[in-house]
Amino acid sequence: IGEVKVTRRRTTGIGINSFQWAIIFVEKLGNVPLLNVHDHLTCSDGSATPLIYITEATQGVLPKMDGSFAGEIELDVESLQQMDSTGDFVHVVDDLMRGMPYHLRVSAWNGAGDSYGRAQYSTPAILTPMDKPDPPSSVEMTSIDDSSIQISWNAALNKGGSHMITKYKAEVAEVEPGTEAQFNDESNLFYESFDVDYTSEVQAIILESSADDMGGFFVVNFMGESTPNISTDAEADDIKEALEGISTIDSVDVSIYPHSQEFITTYGQRWIITFDARRGNLPSMLIDSGSGQLSTIATGGTIFGSSSIIRVETISNGGLPSSFITPPILDEGKLYMSRISAFNNSNE
Repeated sequence: IGEVKVTRRRTTGIGINSFQWAIIFVEKLGNVPLLNVHDHLTCSDGSATPLIYITEATQGVLPKMDGSFAGEIELDVESLQQMDSTGDFVHVVDDLMRGMPYHLRVSAWNGAGDSYGRAQYSTPAILTPMDKPDPPSSVEMTSIDDSSIQISWNAALNKGGSHMITKYKAEVAEVEPGTEAQFNDESNLFYESFDVDYTSEVQAIILESSADDMGGFFVVNFMGESTPNISTDAEADDIKEALEGISTIDSVDVSIYPHSQEFITTYGQRWIITFDARRGNLPSMLIDSGSGQLSTIATGGTIFGSSSIIRVETISNGGLPSSFITPPILDEGKLYMSRISAFNNSNE
């Protein structure tokens, strides 16, 4: 089968409680036979007969080997002297265009039928030649206190043929007057490097009322898909299961905290939802209580209680930061320099 991507979506309705798995074949190209399923599902109370079935949503196709960037080369086995650790032949394809996705396939010749045999396509199916990205620009340092600095920068316009920068490296080195900074551990002066990775999107679903009497349920909509009904007194595991049951959410962490406000007596909870870091900056979750259009604020409908309201707030945006604050490890009165490097997986 090779590598696959799987998403899960929960479906509920009158008398229906089911899950739908979408399986995308990443490495196996072309039309793939339907999977065989051994049905061992049972209901704990025996009240219903479970059903499982498989359908083909989209038929896979092989890439067309045409276009202005298509090409081919014939290689004699005698000329393929280079092998990898597994004994496979290795050939370097050069003169490719940076940033252009390519698909490769290989077929063999033994003279039979005066033609090549069936072609084997490459895995991964598409690969984009990449180079190291340019350095970030406009790097600035600002003193935070007597032991920390903030480094800020702008992303490089040339990402090396990649669609995204995966992380940054921030380096800080002590420098003596009249000398150049040594960004390594070989000198006796201070040097430290830090990886600046993606940060997670964090949103909060806030449930509050003027009395301790909130109840009911609501639905969370995210990027066009909706969860099953979520009770206002749901546990963290139940909230997590509901959110991860829609295909627009891969994985989340859920924590529940009491909610309070200064100068106002309120009752309620804060559900802190932390998304997978690689998703980047995300749109806000929306609430549906059946009383109006989807919104970040909902009242009435399936929610009851004294002045009860449910709202969504973004605590921190996800994505790759463009600034970094060092830990408090610097010495007051000393001089420091910094530099930033970008990574796009081609220069790990």
